Amino acid sequence: MIDSVLERAASTSYPHAARDLAACEAMSAQVDWTAHGLTPHADYLAGLRSRHGRKASFWSLVGRGR
Repeated sequence: MIDSVLERAASTSYPHAARDLAACEAMSAQVDWTAHGLTPHADYLAGLRSRHGRKASFWSLVGRGR
């Protein structure tokens, strides 16, 4: 959902995507990334910042959750 919201620049859904991102971060320590062939949260977050770094209203919501 996070990717879809940001790719569509659906700013009304940014609060939901920011909450989902926070939930992913909270769970990330509990996942064995290599065993499941998944992208580690830090790498996913870096990719989001690379692709959508200019969406300041989204990142301001992400920053509030910390």
